Amino acid sequence: MTSLSPTTLTFEDVLRALSGPWTGTGNTLDQLVDRTGRVRSNLKRDLGKLVELGLVQGDADLGWTRTPQGTEALDAIDRANGFVPAGAIARFALDRIDFNPDNPRKSVDQDALEGLADSIAEAGDLLQPIVLYKASPGQLNRMLHAGERRVRACRLLQAQGRLPEALAQGLPFIQREASKAEALFIGLVENGQREDLSPWEDAQALKAYRDETGLSARQIALKLGRAQEGSEKGVRDVQEKIATLDRAKPAAIEEVRRGRQNFDWLKRQVRKRIEEVSSQLRSIDLMTIAEVVHKGRNTPFTRFTYGLETECDHDAPKDPVFKGLVSQGVFRFTALNYNDPRSSVNLGSSDQLSEVLMSEEFLPIYTPGSNAADAIAALHALRVAAVGEEKANAATEAGQYVSSWLNAPFAYTEEQQTKMAALKTAKAANRAETKRIRERDAARLERVISVDEQVIANGLKDHIIKGLREEFAEKAVDFPLRPKRRGIVDAQGRYLVMSGGIGHQYQPRETELLHLICTVMNAALAPTPLEAAINKAASQDASDAAA
Repeated sequence: MTSLSPTTLTFEDVLRALSGPWTGTGNTLDQLVDRTGRVRSNLKRDLGKLVELGLVQGDADLGWTRTPQGTEALDAIDRANGFVPAGAIARFALDRIDFNPDNPRKSVDQDALEGLADSIAEAGDLLQPIVLYKASPGQLNRMLHAGERRVRACRLLQAQGRLPEALAQGLPFIQREASKAEALFIGLVENGQREDLSPWEDAQALKAYRDETGLSARQIALKLGRAQEGSEKGVRDVQEKIATLDRAKPAAIEEVRRGRQNFDWLKRQVRKRIEEVSSQLRSIDLMTIAEVVHKGRNTPFTRFTYGLETECDHDAPKDPVFKGLVSQGVFRFTALNYNDPRSSVNLGSSDQLSEVLMSEEFLPIYTPGSNAADAIAALHALRVAAVGEEKANAATEAGQYVSSWLNAPFAYTEEQQTKMAALKTAKAANRAETKRIRERDAARLERVISVDEQVIANGLKDHIIKGLREEFAEKAVDFPLRPKRRGIVDAQGRYLVMSGGIGHQYQPRETELLHLICTVMNAALAPTPLEAAINKAASQDASDAAA
């Protein structure tokens, strides 16, 4: 894709005319004029331009030849157009060719089409093969990449019963290997060079190219050669066409598609919607939105992922303008935790906001990659309308925002500092409690392991049973234990063994086994009446002491 450019497509014939080995002579200006048919004075200037771009080398004294970069550019064009050697042209059935919906040209002049059909009938075949996309697995049809007028002319001849015999066997074709983005790029450049597309067709092609590549309108304008680096000329037209299709209602687009209205009418419909929405907002509202968008483009805040987001002060919601825009869904406000003095503001998803952002006043501010000076100029104009020239000049010259809650650095309020101190104390207490519980559980685990080792070595002795009773007492298990469903619960109904039983699969004698386990555990581990009385008295003493 990098080798494809408006320049290489414009001067493809010149690059192809510079074929053959170069010995320091040959490929003179007169020879190239004869091969290309170009005007001599213009061709000399164009060759100098191609030398500067590194596609051609040489001069008027020695002659010219292609550089490796020039050859690479031709190879890219050949790949995009499906080049095959002579004699390898195949044929494809006319009825199995589908038109490409992404083709920029949507209309064909009927008189010109009939003239082309007559010339094809007279020649008896197509002098230049069409270009088709490779068929997808399981599909019989192929989609057309280049040659739509030729295919339409052949179908016209077929309907009139005049299709030449050679074409009845199929249309000569070659197979395209370029990506969809490359195909759109070539269509935009070549159609624009041969015959201007209508604004409607151009807008559709530009939007399709944007959707396929993800490039911004500015990048597309530069890539297509419609604008030069450092200049806004040509960028605004591409931005407006893409934005119009993005913002237009489906019903309005259908009116243009059916030929009932033109593209200028569609632009007026979009502009009318934007003006209607903008009229519902005050000038101070529009300025505030513009300042948030400007800061979001220049100082993005990446803590969250939704919307165009930037940082602001915790006190932003106290500003009545900000509060009103949040209530309308224009802004979203997110207060961060008290370890961070900032909060977050990002754009909402209201239809009102969408229309405003696509207005002419906002495009230089909202469009990614816009010229910085243009963005500042647009922002300043909105400030003047909202707060007057004096305040607007002061803010612009200082590089600050009129909406003071957007200006860093941000500081904690006294209330926030109090909350932070309380939060810090609470966290320290939680850490200490967590450490105490961890140490207690570690000590218990060591005792249980010790009891387990004694049981394995000596069996279940009386002193070991006493240790187990103490452990169960610490776990607040109330005896007697009893089976419940397929588990074991204590006297308060709390599960010690959850439903699921003894094994993974149900066993016929499982209920009896659960009863037996409960009986043994109650006999061996339940505290004796004397121990129970002592434990109860100790618990009461502890409660009285706590009270």
